[in-house]
Amino acid sequence: GAVVMGVLPQMRQDRLVVEAADMLVSAPDDATAAADASVRDRAAQRLLAAFEVGHDPLMLIHAAEQHIAAARGVLPDREAASGWLVLAAAEAGRAHAAGRLAGGQLALEALDGQSLLGGSETEGQAIELAERLCREDPSAAMAWINLGRLQERAGHIDAAREAWRVALELDDANTIDPLQRLPADVRAMAERATSGSSPR
Repeated sequence: GAVVMGVLPQMRQDRLVVEAADMLVSAPDDATAAADASVRDRAAQRLLAAFEVGHDPLMLIHAAEQHIAAARGVLPDREAASGWLVLAAAEAGRAHAAGRLAGGQLALEALDGQSLLGGSETEGQAIELAERLCREDPSAAMAWINLGRLQERAGHIDAAREAWRVALELDDANTIDPLQRLPADVRAMAERATSGSSPR
């Protein structure tokens, strides 16, 4: 019983993960953007199959990462990029629903990408998710930076400045782990924005 319930499913999941990794490693360096995206999609499909076997949300996160990479690779083909981002948002959203904060962060990245590509309907979804991520991890300065950036793009300047103000306060309070501090350019942008000058 233990073999059937534990070891065999884990072995099947591991085999699928290895197949996904092999696909990515053996992909030719000079592949076209479309061919590279196709390889990434096939690897993501193996990772999704691994999730179905082992129900590990990390598999969804890795699948979403591959679809986001595929989207980046096919730009400037906005339609193709948007298609990959839709898949990534769904996969990462499932991981977030399973309790993985990293899934929420990736889902936000995918929604934000769709919004930048002209998906106006995703702008509101991205702001809602950014607000939720700030509630779930209120001490994460970068989460507040992302919320401010999305609010600013939507024309909500006061809300953006407030989010950036919170991010700066959190960053100032983070004296224990310098590796978790905001990058200097991001901090400078937030400081300019909260001082009343243009955030750009």
